[in-house]
Amino acid sequence: MLSKPTTIEQIDAWRAAKSETEHLEFKEAKNQFDSESLLEYCVAMANERGGVLLLGIANRPPRPVVGTNAFRNIVKTTEDIFFRLHFRVDVEEVQHPDGRVLVFHIPSRPDGHPYELDGSYYMRSGESLVAMTTDQIKQIIAEGRSSTRRGTVIALASVFILGMFGWLWVKYQDAEHNSRQHDVVLAPGPTETHPTYDNPTADVGHPEQKSSTETHDATGAPSKKVKNQAPDKGILVNPQAELQFSFHTVDPSRFPILEMDAPLIDGAVTVEITALNKGTGPAKHGWLIVTICNECRYAEEPQNMVPAPDAQIATVVRERPFDEIYPGTIAVGMKLKVIPPAPPYDTNFLIGGNYACEGCPPLDPKKLQMLKVNVVKWLLKRPE
Repeated sequence: MLSKPTTIEQIDAWRAAKSETEHLEFKEAKNQFDSESLLEYCVAMANERGGVLLLGIANRPPRPVVGTNAFRNIVKTTEDIFFRLHFRVDVEEVQHPDGRVLVFHIPSRPDGHPYELDGSYYMRSGESLVAMTTDQIKQIIAEGRSSTRRGTVIALASVFILGMFGWLWVKYQDAEHNSRQHDVVLAPGPTETHPTYDNPTADVGHPEQKSSTETHDATGAPSKKVKNQAPDKGILVNPQAELQFSFHTVDPSRFPILEMDAPLIDGAVTVEITALNKGTGPAKHGWLIVTICNECRYAEEPQNMVPAPDAQIATVVRERPFDEIYPGTIAVGMKLKVIPPAPPYDTNFLIGGNYACEGCPPLDPKKLQMLKVNVVKWLLKRPE
């Protein structure tokens, strides 16, 4: 969300810039602007660490405001961008004295995570958009690993420092306790009827005294006496990723969507599935695994996915590789075009989701996250 709206003065200040940069782009777009081009600019500018795209302004100095009729419904435009790119771009409509201006506030990509559109990782090159090379993509991914190592070093240093303070505090408390013991008037040793400073609950029938010196076996019978033990302190555990599958939604507050209605068009149903990392650590170098029902078939091969290597399940299982999914972020959607089970016409079918990666729990092929597709009855096309 924007902290404050863009003013006319801000737009004029952008217009006064000496030239466009990787963070600032102007387009006339008097009547319209291609939707795919808009998405490509959003991806490219996000990969360049974010910026502002303005429609309705000439891109040559003195950059007059010409106004634009493109994207009249900015709410729908915002939803469409999120649906395709899976990151939010705030869109503003500003009524400049010389015409309508659209302002697209494009965020920066996360460290180590380049953005893509249909498998292409765009970047700026002068006034053009080009696809990143493999080396450039690897460089961005290495960025994230470097920051992860940095964070690990900082975390370990913090734990060490806190541990040292804790050790010093315990030593201080022991010294204080010993000092106080020397100040106590000597008395007979601890007995069942004579409590002392170190044994204030020495009464025979005191439940706390008995519970602290006896243990019991599985039958409830007393076992051998043990010394009092300090309670276990917290154990540091590594952050772990946890992916939740869902049908795709432009509203993150509705996540996850585990059931949806879909029409049967030309004998197939089209759905889009994604996954949110709701864990505490990143999911790295892994696979998203999707399984359709045994009676289902793919009407066409999903983009950027491959069949399972096991021939016995290759007809229904597709896998998609990923580099990293950060906590709280949503993976790029997987669009599936599925032929439902043959007659008798079932009105619903299931799709299972699973995953495997570094930083994730061990893969259990038998535990699938199930998503339900309801074929809308009144749209079913039956043979004559």
